[in-house]
Amino acid sequence: MKISYYITHFPYDNVVDGYKYGGAEYVAYNLALKAAEKHDVNVFTTSANSKDLIEERNGMRIHRYGTKFRIECGNISPKLFSKPLEYDADIVHAHFSTPPAELAALRYAKKKNVPFVLTYHGDWQENFGSFIRRVTLSCYNRYLLDKVCLVQM
Repeated sequence: MKISYYITHFPYDNVVDGYKYGGAEYVAYNLALKAAEKHDVNVFTTSANSKDLIEERNGMRIHRYGTKFRIECGNISPKLFSKPLEYDADIVHAHFSTPPAELAALRYAKKKNVPFVLTYHGDWQENFGSFIRRVTLSCYNRYLLDKVCLVQM
């Protein structure tokens, strides 16, 4: 089975300054690692810098797409929405941790007509942080969150 995992940040082998990840990212890493023991696993994520990179690690292929800009701690890479379409998957598993990887995963699942699984790691609260963070999350929560969580294929 070909499984595609999507998460905005995915742990590197070594610590990389400015590339933050925590519990949700470690969950995605361990699920992908275990799945790679029996399945063909591709992980689609962002990179810590503007460069694209494909890593082969523990049976997984980790596709890191160059970050073009950031909104607070969310890395934004337009290639995350287009380059994975070059690969086949039987199922898409997105981890909602930091947007926008779950939107890229949903786009892939709809375009390729494959099952979409979402692991929802928690709500993003809009009532603290910078003005840009609050506005961005407010728009995301009001207009996009339901599209990801209430998928009808």
